[in-house]
Amino acid sequence: MRGAVVVALIGAVVFVASPARADGIAQRARQLRASPSFKVRLSAALWLAERRDVRAVRALAEALRHDREATVRALAAAALGRLIDESVAARERDAAIDALAAAARSDADVRVRRKALASYKRVRALRSPDGALPSVFVAIGAPTSRAPGVAAADVQVAVRRALRQAAPDFGQATQRDGWPTERALRRAGTAAFFVNASVRDVAVTRRGGRADVRCTVGMQVNVWRGADAAERLRPGEAASATGTGRVSAAYTPAAIAAARRDCVAAVLDQLAARQVAPFIRRAATTRVARGE
Repeated sequence: MRGAVVVALIGAVVFVASPARADGIAQRARQLRASPSFKVRLSAALWLAERRDVRAVRALAEALRHDREATVRALAAAALGRLIDESVAARERDAAIDALAAAARSDADVRVRRKALASYKRVRALRSPDGALPSVFVAIGAPTSRAPGVAAADVQVAVRRALRQAAPDFGQATQRDGWPTERALRRAGTAAFFVNASVRDVAVTRRGGRADVRCTVGMQVNVWRGADAAERLRPGEAASATGTGRVSAAYTPAAIAAARRDCVAAVLDQLAARQVAPFIRRAATTRVARGE
């Protein structure tokens, strides 16, 4: 059981499947794609909607584009809004987000359009920036972690999730996803920023049969001018914030490991919502006012 956290948090999701479960996903994906029976396809879509696996995302996106039954398409649209997150590979993630955008614009059924639009708004910030850029874009850096049991890759996922919660209208991408150039940002009129995080400390203290987990996490943000631009900052174009968190958990290795991750994610949520996203909005407004 997860410990109590001092602030609200969203747990990271990692897509992992056992061989038996993977076979089940492949079978249901085939049924959803090829069965002539509406009931079989609907049943397959319902089953896949509960599986956090990249192949479920791929199959549901295909169903949203091509299934002839509006009920199946609406179910697929709603499920994609839950399943798409930072742990889905960029190629499949982008394809699924594009399917939602297309369905929201032009599906023949109004129910499908509404479901697709709601899901699209929830996940659009995760789209890789290879097309139209949003008005505000955030390049997510490679975090550092000094804490045993808290991997930098997990911290990066938590940063993306925290920013998506705090500012769903911001575009965002890691370097692996692909960062836009200075020219692309200027052409689109996009205000861009670089955000990174560092886990400075995680301490575990035993109190009877419980573990008291405390963490210190920092976030840094600065104006960013593109993947190929030389960094040149003016006064007021950079900021940093630090927060601490506390989690109580059972004194077992699994519970302590989860508590470390939860503590870091909770602090990142608070820093993103209270410090980083507001700074970006203010700085973006200032840059627009200056005509940059």
